[in-house]
Amino acid sequence: MSTPESCPTNMQWMTCTCEFTCEDPDGLFGCYNNCSGQDACICPSGYLMKGGDCVNPNQCGCYHNTYNVIPDGTKKVNAGCTETCSCNNNVLTCSSYSCSVDATCVHKDDDHHCSCNEAFWGDGVTCAHVRDCQDIYDHVSTDEGVYKLYPLTWPSNPFDVYCQDGWMYRFNGSVDFQRDWIDYKDGFGSLEGEFWLGNEMVHYISKQRTYELRIDLLFSPLDAKIYLQWNSFRIGPESGNYVLEELETTRGASKNIRLPGFPQWTTVYNTG
Repeated sequence: MSTPESCPTNMQWMTCTCEFTCEDPDGLFGCYNNCSGQDACICPSGYLMKGGDCVNPNQCGCYHNTYNVIPDGTKKVNAGCTETCSCNNNVLTCSSYSCSVDATCVHKDDDHHCSCNEAFWGDGVTCAHVRDCQDIYDHVSTDEGVYKLYPLTWPSNPFDVYCQDGWMYRFNGSVDFQRDWIDYKDGFGSLEGEFWLGNEMVHYISKQRTYELRIDLLFSPLDAKIYLQWNSFRIGPESGNYVLEELETTRGASKNIRLPGFPQWTTVYNTG
């Protein structure tokens, strides 16, 4: 039976309190000993249990001068995001760490990490352009809403689009589409309602990979609905009047639609 005179090294005779360990220095997974408040030899605050011994934190296997003790199975990144240290099976391993040129070192929840900038996705060390709504759905969020895209060769800042289930949307036809060339080039309307993204942006998006185009038609007052869908869609640059370079028919009412060759874009006012 322990007595005040027989307490092991670094332990103190005191009312039982929660003792922490080298593996769990913050007590996130409970205390080292379960006790009911009786007096006993206790490893006091400022020390940690390592096996059956009460030791100074610098005697723990995963002690670091900057981070103190790193819990087993976790890692820490320094304030400049230049070094990462991890603890596995009570063995400390540190290595160099750096953010992508498209990421920022951020501080959150008492930790630091690299985070990809807006319109990029990845782990912060490696970041990729958010090219389209499919990238949003696959890598950013499955929630419907407004997001920023940054096509691979887009020469300006990222731009906003409305995404739903991997598709880029135009809505209910409430905006007047009798517009001139510049409006159709740059886009118009409201992303939260009716809008046209802009032919220039559609060109840069559509040339990245194979895209589908779908048109849903709703006929009032019967609410009858049909859709037209093509499994390959791409338009050319403004220098060619945004010519429809690719449109392959696939399913829906689109199988009955025939376009005269590959038409160039025109407006009611001018052709560019």
